[in-house]
Amino acid sequence: MFLKKLGKRGVAMTEYAILLAFVASVAGSFTSDNGLASSITAAIGKAENAINMAMGKSNTSPINRAPLKGEYADELQAGVNALVDGIYDAYKHNGYSLRTLQVDRYGNLTKATYWNEDGTYSELTTENKIPGNYNDFLEGTGCTFAVDNHGSNTTQLFFDANGNLVMPHGYGERNQLTGGMQPRIVLAKDGHQYCIESFLWGDAVVNKDNPDTYLGITQRY
Repeated sequence: MFLKKLGKRGVAMTEYAILLAFVASVAGSFTSDNGLASSITAAIGKAENAINMAMGKSNTSPINRAPLKGEYADELQAGVNALVDGIYDAYKHNGYSLRTLQVDRYGNLTKATYWNEDGTYSELTTENKIPGNYNDFLEGTGCTFAVDNHGSNTTQLFFDANGNLVMPHGYGERNQLTGGMQPRIVLAKDGHQYCIESFLWGDAVVNKDNPDTYLGITQRY
């Protein structure tokens, strides 16, 4: 609720950010020698992230990692882009190249991992997660996170080290590329819920430039 209110008050948010910056600069002059300066800087960074998320800001233009096709594609594409591109780019701006992302039916981030430069990966710690409810990333699209009719309450995404969306189709491919994780997007809009998965033909990477790789709505209820 707090973030939604912030998102509707652009002018107030600008004033709030300026105030935070001013407080930080003053506090920093008193704490530069006792270790508190770094803590204040981190707190300001988190506040800035929350403001940007609330206001729906994206640091880079969406590249549409998840082209959606099907009967309801036009209604859901904006929500899918905001989820796949918006969240990835927000973390990229903070220095983390996401590997996996799990968001429950309520819009809460339950787990995330990121790629290290050496090709290994680490779990994102609580301190490094963008705070707030992740439904705020979908604000303006008419979509929210949901649960599918099999009882799954988790939207799961997998990105390779180059930032490509990977949506394996079939158990063997999933097990090889994602360790058995089943990437999917579960969204609700206009009273209906949609389970969105891959429609891939010989390639697990969803590529907007390859018309044979796209996401499709496998269930609507």
